Amino acid sequence: MKTFAFQFSDSFIKPLLDNGYSKVVQFSFPKGKVLEKHKTSSDILVFVPQGNIRFQAVEEAVLKSGEMISLEKNIEHSITALEDSIVVLVLTPSPSAHSILKPQTAKPPTHERMSTEHVKKAVSPQLWSFVEEHAELLQILDKAAEGYEADTYALVDRMVEEELNKHFRYEEEYLFPALGKYIGTTAGPIAVMLAEHKIIRDNHQQLQKKLQQLQNGQGDETDVVQAYSALEGVLRPHIIKEDNVLFPMASGVMSEEDKDNVARLVNEEKGE
Repeated sequence: MKTFAFQFSDSFIKPLLDNGYSKVVQFSFPKGKVLEKHKTSSDILVFVPQGNIRFQAVEEAVLKSGEMISLEKNIEHSITALEDSIVVLVLTPSPSAHSILKPQTAKPPTHERMSTEHVKKAVSPQLWSFVEEHAELLQILDKAAEGYEADTYALVDRMVEEELNKHFRYEEEYLFPALGKYIGTTAGPIAVMLAEHKIIRDNHQQLQKKLQQLQNGQGDETDVVQAYSALEGVLRPHIIKEDNVLFPMASGVMSEEDKDNVARLVNEEKGE
């Protein structure tokens, strides 16, 4: 485990982490510094812990301290510092080609999510329960992706219900407030995760509605599969972002005391 502190540096580019799947890099922009147009083979998250930047891609956005933006791979983009700024760049997967960063010699992984044990290597033990719960749910999502089967879809419904009632609540009541002391909650990664929680809840309700209609002889299996696809299309990337970006970030910036407290609260809920 390694702790990272986002501090303005004399080095413009400062690699923080490369776990074989995601690469995290800190940029220290003096006011007026311009990172000219470039692109990367990775999807990126651009987070501003400190300062104010102009991010230009297909559209232009001004990001203030605590705000974040995402961009798909192979899209040209540039950054201009409107004041002294720290910019943290998360690239997933670790890039095979980038016009700013040194190219990687290793081939990027072809899968979307690392193994649970690999994820745990970048995550503090106090947060492993979150990773393990994700792994259990992903196994069922993988099974459901093979095609409609009544028992499997019913199991998906039950497990997502538990995810919403327990896992999401552990994050929203314990993990996010603790992490928010370090990176804020009104913008940036936590705000993105909370917005996705709402979408996942809404999509799960639609799946439940279609399952109930099918049981009542209304609609057909196609309606259920479409509702599941909408849910899975948000839930799976959400899990991957938390496992590969948010949980390692929390592990790096939170104090051991705060991580211990999150684990204690979760374990008390579970009766452990």
